[in-house]
Amino acid sequence: NALDGSRLSLIPIDINGDKQFTVEDNVDYKGQSTIISGVQQQSLGMVFEPPAIISHNTRIEGKYQSGTGSSARMLRESNSRFTGRMSWKKLR
Repeated sequence: NALDGSRLSLIPIDINGDKQFTVEDNVDYKGQSTIISGVQQQSLGMVFEPPAIISHNTRIEGKYQSGTGSSARMLRESNSRFTGRMSWKKLR
């Protein structure tokens, strides 16, 4: 959670690829079903560029990433429930 550093309360990543964000995407950590904070994709190798983000619908986006490895991957993430301007910067 960017606001306080705690773990997210909503499932952010579709780990099992079923196009839904459910407890099936959690991992077992010390005997408890736990929401993940990120994933490691070793087949990508070193990643030097930000992902291409493509909106699949109003609640899901795909992050397409490539690296020095021989493959590219897509990671499906839930997107914010907020739309429009999220922040602003005062210009002089």
